[in-house]
Amino acid sequence: MAARGDTIPPMHPALTARTRIVQSPANRWVKALRAALTHPPVLARKPYEPSETPLLALEGFHLVAEAMRSGLAPAALFFRSGEEAGALETLERMLAQQDPAPTEHSIAADPAELLALPPALFSSLLETDAPQPIAALVPAPCWTAAQLFTGLTPARGSSERPASPLLLVLAALQDPGNVGTLLRSAEAFGATGALLLQGTATPWSSKSLRAAAGSSLRLPLLAISHGGEAAVLLRQQGIRSFAAVPAGGIYPGTAGLHHAAALWIGNEGAGLSERDLAACDARISLPMHGPTESLNAAVAGSLLLYEAARVRHAAPRASTAASQPA
Repeated sequence: MAARGDTIPPMHPALTARTRIVQSPANRWVKALRAALTHPPVLARKPYEPSETPLLALEGFHLVAEAMRSGLAPAALFFRSGEEAGALETLERMLAQQDPAPTEHSIAADPAELLALPPALFSSLLETDAPQPIAALVPAPCWTAAQLFTGLTPARGSSERPASPLLLVLAALQDPGNVGTLLRSAEAFGATGALLLQGTATPWSSKSLRAAAGSSLRLPLLAISHGGEAAVLLRQQGIRSFAAVPAGGIYPGTAGLHHAAALWIGNEGAGLSERDLAACDARISLPMHGPTESLNAAVAGSLLLYEAARVRHAAPRASTAASQPA
């Protein structure tokens, strides 16, 4: 393996030669891409069997590169015909910015199908109005409950492990954009994972994947039937559940979020159900002023995650300062 900083020969000329031109919408890979976009898979409750792992459809350079950086080897790469060489060069450059040395998940190492589609067929498959000239099918990531509570995955590493679990619980959020945004915030603010209750939009839709910007490919996620089951699972791990409500809850700064905690975010219109509220240990509210009654679910959840990160960052410093001699 080349050392960091060594000159790496460009891979895209040889890969361009491997690319097959596909013009038929009946091609099995074209049909698989369309199916993954129109009927995205649901999140699993347990690890997939290797032969049953569903494929996720990714659009654009950023998501394809994030998937490969996260260890998800593409099953197929799609290009707009005539732009495959430039697309491969761009993807190669983006991957090298993260790690200049070739890895086991480099484009050259992955036995992916490389397919060039006519512009009209390529654009008809994708959901963005002005799609970039690349898309991919990658295996859906899958995590265990242990990873959910520790945050330890091959894509994240032990250096990112928090002192205590911090989880996000999404209960019947229906907007895929909100789901993706919350998962992005969860990763950014140090959450170890997220539980998605039945009725929550799949994190694998095109809109949700774009909103998450790669976070949903790394942050451990687990599907679960209902709030009661989630509460029992969290309580078994010594994790306290906080139900986010518009008013009347504990102030986040004094809620003890530096300890093991789970933040529950409810449906955009109805909030958390009475059953989910009863399953939680306490209610938590953001202070608001003026006539505003509530915040968008993704905004409220992101602010609560930030507050948890803030108090967790402050707690070790406060402990260190207290131990210093006067």
